[in-house]
Amino acid sequence: MENNVKKAIVVSIRSPGPRLDETIELAKTAGYNVLHVFRQKRSRPHSKFYIGPGKLNEIKSYLLRDGLGSNDVCIILDGSIKPSQAYNIMKILNTKVIDRTQLILEIFAKHAGSTEAKLQIELAKLRHMLPFIKEWIRISRREELPGFLGGGVYEIDAYYKYVKKRISKIRRKLEELRKRRRMLIVSRKEKKIPHVTITGYTSAGKTELFNALTNESKKVSGLLFTTLSPKSKAVVFGGRKIIFTDTVGFINDVPVEIIEAFYSTLEEIIESDMILLVVDVSDDEKTIKRKVDGCIDALRKIEATSIPILLTLNKIDLVSKQELSRKTRIAHSLLASALNSLKGIVAVSAKERINIYLLLEKVYRILFPHVIRLRAKIPCQSLYMLKSPIRLLGGRGEHVICEFDVPQGEVRDIVSLIKWANGELIEISRIG
Repeated sequence: MENNVKKAIVVSIRSPGPRLDETIELAKTAGYNVLHVFRQKRSRPHSKFYIGPGKLNEIKSYLLRDGLGSNDVCIILDGSIKPSQAYNIMKILNTKVIDRTQLILEIFAKHAGSTEAKLQIELAKLRHMLPFIKEWIRISRREELPGFLGGGVYEIDAYYKYVKKRISKIRRKLEELRKRRRMLIVSRKEKKIPHVTITGYTSAGKTELFNALTNESKKVSGLLFTTLSPKSKAVVFGGRKIIFTDTVGFINDVPVEIIEAFYSTLEEIIESDMILLVVDVSDDEKTIKRKVDGCIDALRKIEATSIPILLTLNKIDLVSKQELSRKTRIAHSLLASALNSLKGIVAVSAKERINIYLLLEKVYRILFPHVIRLRAKIPCQSLYMLKSPIRLLGGRGEHVICEFDVPQGEVRDIVSLIKWANGELIEISRIG
């Protein structure tokens, strides 16, 4: 079994830190056993090799010393690489080379469940490959390609044409699926059912929060990018139906091809009435800053910064009150300075179900800002006459105490309905 485990060497031109740690974690999530990490601090990638020639020779010596061949190990670069750079590294090391984008797409492919997710991932992969195939065609016209890239110019040229056709076909299929999703979104808006998307940095606990809010039991994993296809469920709170949707997580430096390929999924966020931006408050302060900045950048890229946002600090069961207070200030300061749509903060523990009701209440008040609460005593035999959503608070003999939360403009209609049902209005108050 051990021989089947994929082996990798991670190469970075950044200083050690959270970004590099994240790439190593991504590699492990993709199923790689990271044998070694080579670092070289550079202000910019080397034009020919991404890393310097000296460091490249060091990696080559490491591979030869450990007897690692082209089929034994993959070189993972912590960044984006040009096709010519990939070819030059492959030629010297005779190994597979992938960049951060390809690594993320490998993880996506492992976790894709729905047809739409699989098509979106394939599209992103093929689009990312096109420049590399063009480079291989250019090189193969003048020299042999290394090892596993071997094959004549005609074979590669035929593959390039196949990829172009496949991209067109996938785009047509995704457009059909997108039209269906669009119809669902339009139907939801026509019914005036508010839609709240749960998003945030990957592994912030979004799915666990979705489960806590909806009483669902969707599989929760500590791995990165386990949610690729959105899942929605309606919840009735305060007599009103609210749809919550669990969506794909963000990550720093999201490549444009991933955003474009996942547009139909991200459309759930773009078309939502409100966003719960989930932040893992158990992270250290530097990581929180980096991840919040990554979320802000992603929201800007998909043009979702004008949607009301409720900052949801998750995993408060893992931090002290003092730590929570300090990290709350950091996250709030970053979001408030970058976005005008921040509507507040709620600290929760999705796992321990702490402050979930408080979160629902806050969501409700943001979605229904001008809501009047009516309390009335209604005869039991007249309850069937009340078509508006109600809460039953208890009974008094042959009567039931009912509570209505309604928009200000509908108060007169509900009062008339109460009178028609031979009820008695007890109390009116503003809750939004």
